[in-house]
Amino acid sequence: MLPFLRLAAGLASRSAQARAGDTARRIVLSLVAGMFALVGAGFLTAAGWLALAWPLGAIGASLVVGGVFLLLALILLLAAGARRRSPVETEMQALKAQAQALASRVPEEVAKAPALPLMGAFVGGLLLALRLRR
Repeated sequence: MLPFLRLAAGLASRSAQARAGDTARRIVLSLVAGMFALVGAGFLTAAGWLALAWPLGAIGASLVVGGVFLLLALILLLAAGARRRSPVETEMQALKAQAQALASRVPEEVAKAPALPLMGAFVGGLLLALRLRR
């Protein structure tokens, strides 16, 4: 009975940790992208001003620098939207293998504890809900 509870608790904590880490990464990358966008907008504004004030080579350099910062901001925003799934998927495969090993012991455990089928149904429902949530 205890292994089923450990399995359910492990699933819940790993899923929450993965989502929290992914959200934090997206927030940080979005903030950095916003900073690059502000710097790029500043350079593009300065370049526009220079284009009107003095038509020389410094203008082209300012436009290039501003464009590079805006390009960096776009790249970071795209990276913030991307989700990494490989570490969680490998942990889920290990947990599935553990669940299959536990499922093979069900008949023995049912004989020891009559409330076990109810708990097994609960854990099965929890696993199904987590899978459908993806």
